[in-house]
Amino acid sequence: MATYLHLLVCSSLLLHRTSAFQNSVFLKHNIAHLKNFPCTSSSLFQSVSNTTSSSSPKTTPISTSKNPPSPFSNFDYLSHWYPVVWECDLLPNKPTKITLFDTDYVIAKRSLQKDESDVIALLDRCPHKSAALSEGRVTDCGAFQCAYHGWSFDGNDGSCVEIPQAINNAKHDASSSDAPWGRRTSATAVPAIVEQGMVWLFPGGEERRGAAVPPPRIPEIDKEGYKVVPIVRDFPVDWTILLENIMDPDHGLFAHGAKGFDFYSASSHAPVTVKEEFVNDGTGWHISSTVDAVYKVIEADQKRRDGGDKTRKEPTSTKSPFRKSHDQRDDNTTPKKACLDYFAPSVCYYCRRDAATNDTNFATAFWITPTGTGRSRFMSAMVAKAPFLPPRWLTQININNFLDQDTYLLSTTQ
Repeated sequence: MATYLHLLVCSSLLLHRTSAFQNSVFLKHNIAHLKNFPCTSSSLFQSVSNTTSSSSPKTTPISTSKNPPSPFSNFDYLSHWYPVVWECDLLPNKPTKITLFDTDYVIAKRSLQKDESDVIALLDRCPHKSAALSEGRVTDCGAFQCAYHGWSFDGNDGSCVEIPQAINNAKHDASSSDAPWGRRTSATAVPAIVEQGMVWLFPGGEERRGAAVPPPRIPEIDKEGYKVVPIVRDFPVDWTILLENIMDPDHGLFAHGAKGFDFYSASSHAPVTVKEEFVNDGTGWHISSTVDAVYKVIEADQKRRDGGDKTRKEPTSTKSPFRKSHDQRDDNTTPKKACLDYFAPSVCYYCRRDAATNDTNFATAFWITPTGTGRSRFMSAMVAKAPFLPPRWLTQININNFLDQDTYLLSTTQ
């Protein structure tokens, strides 16, 4: 399963990156690696379907060849929303620098009336002397002010609203073609929104925003009774390598010693169902996998250790009817479904759902940001239906220890 997801997520997307990234070191390295990547045995997959958002979806088998499907030719990386920071990590009315595809931006959460707020974003460059606007401040009127010479810019459209050294001149009118300061004094505005507590940036500009797929949502976050604990960490690892690691359940048993990852693996007795969906004529992509939440690698490993000795007792870890292998379960017991969803280019989440109701009490969501070549931002959240959850600081300590087990291994693969 991990191999198949790697093939779809990494090779398909990377090989069809937009021309803006064709010459990047990041891309050349990963394409060279993926050209030698093996295909996966079809015995692990029960069914794989390919659907589109047309009125009459067509279902066909996905090709597992090294040549990705043609719908990816419309996938434009700049025409997507990217998660950049948790809203709760932004101080009100303070500029914050974030990076996306090696480009710096400045964002701020402005306080509005009646406990409301919004987010604004600009390219982190003052048009006057190219100084970083993130080193400046947010004025009382909600504009970004450069710390170098005090030029101020509207966070919604980037227009220059004040030049202190030209205070006697008329105010800049963004709607006027003969504005006294001209277009050269304007900063570059970038669309920014908040969804489910996450700040999203759209690097493609306002003109392409309308045709973009909206930021994907985690269903449980919108449901009553579910609580969220946000996590963040910056990695010295390329974005696709980190994404592949997150969607690779086979590594969890060995790199982390965590048996729960085995629920999301596949075997000949418990094959995985993988589906992909193209939306907006190929500008968006969603892939999902579903498999019985039972132990597979652990079960196979135990059989090898037993050497066929049927006198040995069954290990405690497989005594639960929901943890037995496919051929050991009673006919009247139905295991939960281990589900993994990926929404290109940055969001995925794991959960185990009830086979009858499709409900889950716990999900782990991931938002991965391509900050630059060899760098990425990892944001995650525990989403649980519970009366309370551990405090954020304690969760962050525990997850850092967990992620330390991945960091060095991943850095050696790039």
